[in-house]
Amino acid sequence: MYPTLTSLVVLGAAWLIYKLLSIGRRDKSLPPGPPTLPILGNIHLIPPKFTFLKFSEWAQEYGGIISVKVANQTIIVLSDMKSVKELLDDRISETSSRPFLYALDVVTGGNVFSFAPADNHVWKTSRKAIQPLVTPQAVQTHLPISETETTQLLYDILHGPEVDFRSHVSRFAFSFITSVLFGKPAPRYNSPESTQYREYTHQLLKTVSPEAAPVDLIPILKYIPERWAPFKQLWRETRRLQRALYFSFLEHTEQKVTSGNKTGSMIEDVLRRQSELGISRELTGYLGGILIDGGTDTSSALLQSLVLRLMKSPASLRKAQNEVDTVVGKKRLPVSSDVSALPYVQALIKEIHRMTPAGPVGVPHAAFTDCQYREYTIPKGAPIIINIWGIMHDPDLFERPDEFWPERYLLTPDGTRPGIEKDYNIRSTLPFGSGKRLCPGMHLANMNLNLAVMRLIWAFDFAPIGGPIPQPEKWNVADEYTYVRANLIT
Repeated sequence: MYPTLTSLVVLGAAWLIYKLLSIGRRDKSLPPGPPTLPILGNIHLIPPKFTFLKFSEWAQEYGGIISVKVANQTIIVLSDMKSVKELLDDRISETSSRPFLYALDVVTGGNVFSFAPADNHVWKTSRKAIQPLVTPQAVQTHLPISETETTQLLYDILHGPEVDFRSHVSRFAFSFITSVLFGKPAPRYNSPESTQYREYTHQLLKTVSPEAAPVDLIPILKYIPERWAPFKQLWRETRRLQRALYFSFLEHTEQKVTSGNKTGSMIEDVLRRQSELGISRELTGYLGGILIDGGTDTSSALLQSLVLRLMKSPASLRKAQNEVDTVVGKKRLPVSSDVSALPYVQALIKEIHRMTPAGPVGVPHAAFTDCQYREYTIPKGAPIIINIWGIMHDPDLFERPDEFWPERYLLTPDGTRPGIEKDYNIRSTLPFGSGKRLCPGMHLANMNLNLAVMRLIWAFDFAPIGGPIPQPEKWNVADEYTYVRANLIT
């Protein structure tokens, strides 16, 4: 009897050890990737910041599609456009879902359409509500708001030099999107709404940070009582700030509608169609709020990157200014329609999207079920990351990829090397996502960004405090994603 029991214990222990050691191991059916360690997988190799650089490094070694093991979770990383096109653009019925993120689900109550699975009612209802409002034609109705906000941006910079340029740009981006969505602008960088938004986003970034609590990797953490789990207290406070921001804007719009003082905002239209759409007040508030989140920081980051790059490349600034002066002159502000006559300014904007994309790895996709791609299995629910930065800096596609060179877009439409043979294009919408998960505010953002760039170039020179910025022998990506204060000279 006892030998039998001992044998069972030994077999059980051996099975347990085997299962533990298999955690973190890469299955042979997965795409290749860096060597793993038992239990850890590749956790020890993933840097806390600028992960897209490590993904790009691995792509050079293992190919354009790789797998990364994070304990028992698999992450698929696409660093070549061919894989993005074939797996995400062409197979939207299989790969247009989103991976589940527990902390985000708790904070938002599952109401974030941009992270909802494509077969979820939150995604379907929200998409149906917003889609007709963000077509290229529909966003033109909000052009007067863009004209007003870009004019105020110029005024604020000119008359508020003591305020950090970053604050002016952030206010501009925030006020534009809140005006379009809810009919409520933020006239000052320190207005209550702007201050509230900054406090909320600061808290949100801490909430979704991998350091907060790896609940998706260690599910048992979700059962720890809140008094012993500081991360749950963080979630609760983030939810409170989020709801206070989102629903204060929704209440403002509701009051405007009730009083008959409509502004033509997008959420007014959603409220008008509320019964037809079958959309609840809760989901309406989150729909508008998530669009604020998505439309503010990305536009602000791109404009800040542009100013930084123009300070480092005065020749590009002069060339853009000469083009604007020739087409527009000095007696009027640039208008939206001018951009079609400014090919170099268009190239400048494309180059800043390429060189420092606001979201270097975008929002991950996921497959609905296990699916086959080439000789690999893409596991159900595994995050599929588009390494936008890696694609846009591929030396096989782009000449001098680490150099700011807008002229590349005057040579070929997608900026790639002339004469290169490929059966795909690096589409200009890549920074906005892929498949049917493209950012819904893409046309609105482009309209506003184009006008802001034209007017900033028309109105100002940009120069760094303390003289020219020394150009390092090797491009420092971390520095490029860090804002450098500028003197702005009219």
